[in-house]
Amino acid sequence: MKEDLVDDIQFNIKKKALVFGTNIGVEILKIPAIRIFTDVNAQVDAIIAFYERFNADFLITAMDLSVEAECFGSEIVFSQMEAPQVADRLVVSLSEIEGLDVPSMGGCRSKNYMKVTEKLLSLNILKPVIGGIIGPFTLAGRLFGAKEMFQLTIDNVHSAMSLIEKCNQFLMGFAKAYKEVGCQGVVVSEPSAGLLSPKAATKYSSFFVKQLVQSLDSPAFRVIYHNCGARAVHLDSIFETGASVLHFGAPMDIPAALQRNKKNRIISGNLNPVNVFLANKKEIVFEKTIDLFRATKNDRYFLIAPGCDLPVETPLENLSSFYSAVHS
Repeated sequence: MKEDLVDDIQFNIKKKALVFGTNIGVEILKIPAIRIFTDVNAQVDAIIAFYERFNADFLITAMDLSVEAECFGSEIVFSQMEAPQVADRLVVSLSEIEGLDVPSMGGCRSKNYMKVTEKLLSLNILKPVIGGIIGPFTLAGRLFGAKEMFQLTIDNVHSAMSLIEKCNQFLMGFAKAYKEVGCQGVVVSEPSAGLLSPKAATKYSSFFVKQLVQSLDSPAFRVIYHNCGARAVHLDSIFETGASVLHFGAPMDIPAALQRNKKNRIISGNLNPVNVFLANKKEIVFEKTIDLFRATKNDRYFLIAPGCDLPVETPLENLSSFYSAVHS
């Protein structure tokens, strides 16, 4: 049986760090970023380049929040050095929401991510392989429009819930595919829920993520909830998801989250990817990392991390400084 991620983080005497490192692999390999989102081998190469350069603790697929919308039928815009973006709204009316079909898993580029994880697992590297999917409310915003989706939660609760439910059906299949192929976990990226009120976040996001967690989370496969926009006021709502690992961005008060963490879950984050890693010198990165460790008082439920995906242009020496602080 594979080692439980949660137990390994809590009880391993070696400090670990959760880093979405595919973009850093792009920088190491000096390839266009578009390749990791369209070419299976290029993404694998980028993940391995990052792992080998920094002895990374996790092998994580690229953070690509366009794949699922593409599977539903959205047009995707690709650029050389940025993550793909959804071009426009796929559904624009209540009748189109009701008529929207849930696609089968494995269409469009979703199959690429299964191939990436299969290739990573075949290398037999003794590091957890973790897949990634978008969150249900965030996906609904990709399909209906972000502003329009927020308004829909006010104007028509039934239609909002119907669209999110359809999104969640597909995401359950996507996450299950990662589990079946042998991954040790999946990151569920739900940043748009951080813009909702706590009550609305519970209703339109946490309720659905909880379904995914209850269906799939186990010691052999952990659900990692990522929300780079959430604040302390959202904690109770996010705790309701039941996710084993909660990964937060810069807006979150990490010491407060740890203080309110009453169950056997990991709290992770939240060094700012831009203000700390991209804009600062390596000495400042080291200091900021040490400061966060001190603020968390060496809590065994804390897993240090950048608060989100790192920019491609992040200086490699800054990552070296970060890992030096972690391992010291």
